[in-house]
Amino acid sequence: MLTLLKKEKEETSSLTVSGVSSETFYGKKVNLNDISVVRKQVDATFICLEWFSVSDIARNPDKMEALNNIGIREVQVSEEEDSLLESSFLSRGLDLSIPPICIDQDGNIRDGRRRVKTHIKNGEYIVPVARYNYQVNSSLIPQETELSNNIGNGLYSNNPYNPSRPNVKNDWVWAGVKVVQDGDIPATNDDLSRWFKKYGIEERYPSRNKKTNPAITEIINKVIKTLKKGKNQMKTFDIKSATEWVKNCPNAPDIDNDSTFLVNVNNQTYSLRFYESMIRKSYNYNPNEYVANVILYTTCNDSDLAEKQMKDFVKFMDELFERNANMFGVMEAFRRKTWKVLGCIPQNSVKHNLNSRSLIKVENYGK
Repeated sequence: MLTLLKKEKEETSSLTVSGVSSETFYGKKVNLNDISVVRKQVDATFICLEWFSVSDIARNPDKMEALNNIGIREVQVSEEEDSLLESSFLSRGLDLSIPPICIDQDGNIRDGRRRVKTHIKNGEYIVPVARYNYQVNSSLIPQETELSNNIGNGLYSNNPYNPSRPNVKNDWVWAGVKVVQDGDIPATNDDLSRWFKKYGIEERYPSRNKKTNPAITEIINKVIKTLKKGKNQMKTFDIKSATEWVKNCPNAPDIDNDSTFLVNVNNQTYSLRFYESMIRKSYNYNPNEYVANVILYTTCNDSDLAEKQMKDFVKFMDELFERNANMFGVMEAFRRKTWKVLGCIPQNSVKHNLNSRSLIKVENYGK
């Protein structure tokens, strides 16, 4: 029998397994029929357990970057915590009492991103998952979208029934700030309270007083205070939402073209990966004609830092070009700049028009 993991476990219909039931995982045979629990998700229906390939994620730097818990964790896990998780899998294999990774009907990771990163790091590209059909119920919160549902389920999944790293108050604050900035939830006590309650805040912070909950009041007050400060005013984008924005931008080139690159400037590693990928792709074209069109976005939540990152990307690319031109100047690909920064996606809710479908020049990003 299948069990949904929540405050009280409850039995549901017979376990459904799609495809092959047994695979070798961390050197041990694992049968999906032995998995006893799946995680409860809000506005979602469990479909099946299956073995899911993460090879495409492993090959794509942007998809690897998207595994970061945007809007779910204020602080990402430390290297030591990652090391402990890795050691657990290497020494004991899969713990069948812990709910598997959650994916949606389109194969997007909804819960268990950290585990996916660990599995990829250790060469495990076929992983056990629970697949769900997510359908946002907007009857309670009309403005809610898939993004805020994703963030909310991240909080719900990390309520301390059995997660490796339970959420804390600042995670709720961080999530509240993001869903307000993204336009899903109005910045009022009632609207934030409804959204938090939908995703289990009362289970996370129970109160004897039925009329008031000090923990919820504290969290909502911090959300509103943070928004008033204006420092965290960046609209959340991950690779999926950024790609969708570019596709709807009338003046942007085809995002699926080999000469178009969407680059997250929140980590210099992504900039380096872009440069390497651009050089590789340029070999397939006439070196005198190839130009990579670059569109920038960030997963950074600090507006001041985001402005700096946009300028730093241009500076970093210029320095990288000069360095490589000096080393490999005999090669055509390194004798001229083979890229052009078309602009940045508007994300600053104070300085940018978030309804605009026009890219912002790097030099105007902070104006």
